[in-house]
Amino acid sequence: MNVKNWEVGSTWYAEYFNSDVDYQEHLNRLEADWNVTLLSTCRSAVSIVLSKLGSGKRALIPSFTCHSVVSPFINAGYEFKGYPLTENLEIDINGLSILVESFRPDVILIHGYFGFDTLCIASEYIEWCRAQGIIIIEDMTQTMFSTFRRPNTDYAVGSIRKWLPVPDGAFLSNVRISGLKEDMPLVEAKMEAMQAKSKYIVHGVGAKDFMPKFVEAESILDSRTKPFAISNFSLSMLDDIELHDLARCRRDNYNNLVTRLQAHPEISVVFPNASDDEVPFLLPVYISEGRSDFQRYMAQHNVYPTIIWKCPEELYRELSPAVRRIYDSILCFHVDQRYDKDDMNKVADIIDSYFLTINDNDQ
Repeated sequence: MNVKNWEVGSTWYAEYFNSDVDYQEHLNRLEADWNVTLLSTCRSAVSIVLSKLGSGKRALIPSFTCHSVVSPFINAGYEFKGYPLTENLEIDINGLSILVESFRPDVILIHGYFGFDTLCIASEYIEWCRAQGIIIIEDMTQTMFSTFRRPNTDYAVGSIRKWLPVPDGAFLSNVRISGLKEDMPLVEAKMEAMQAKSKYIVHGVGAKDFMPKFVEAESILDSRTKPFAISNFSLSMLDDIELHDLARCRRDNYNNLVTRLQAHPEISVVFPNASDDEVPFLLPVYISEGRSDFQRYMAQHNVYPTIIWKCPEELYRELSPAVRRIYDSILCFHVDQRYDKDDMNKVADIIDSYFLTINDNDQ
């Protein structure tokens, strides 16, 4: 990555957004071809589905998830519970089946993790639930570019903006909505933040003081109670993205960094290899001891592995031991298309130096 101020991780940055073209015809064609509605955010996609199904229903959602997944169910007046997972992030089928029998949900939300086929083991049971009349929603945010077979579901949603340097973007399948407006306050706040970061990272201009701008943009997003259409700015960026290159780059970065991590038994990689039908979202590992110290050391060297989610308080009390360990130990490295093999080797060198320092201090 040829930049003035090197870093790996954290928020997206971008220099150029084209707003001069009217993308309505392009938007209509994409939505018709994909049988989706393109929206500003994924949480609004979930909210639209729940509003179609009606309020006051029961839902099961993964117990390892984020608040933006939980909040639409709260806002729709749903009673919900979290179902358990195993430590390799697959559905605990026995735990899910017990909840289906006792809780009798109207809706089950599923999502795969980090680009890998974590739903495969439960596919038959998920499809059995659907045959019993339970509505199945798949959140494809972390797996949308992977090509493995998926369970048959009623609706699919996903956040495009988590994968690409765009100010907004999400999709909702099997529902068509027209006439939505762009969320320009959100888009403009996000663009300002992304462009300020680009000036600093790419060109070395300005100071590293752009994070408050991202916080401001997220606060706008959190305040929204109605859906918006994807912006022209994001559509203009989508036109320029080569998905084959995105997939190849992420797989290569993932597998290169995994190879280097094998030198450190203190780090347990959740998925040891990204295959041709898997496009990694992040590289998740477990660090059972010293996770905060490790993360702090990496940040001091401009690498920002993330603790992807804080447990939503609505799910905390009923976590299984396996899911509690996930929240307590997981850490995720960025391996996206901003980076190349040299960047991954540099990240690995910093990891090597951390454990060398730790081992020297222990002697």
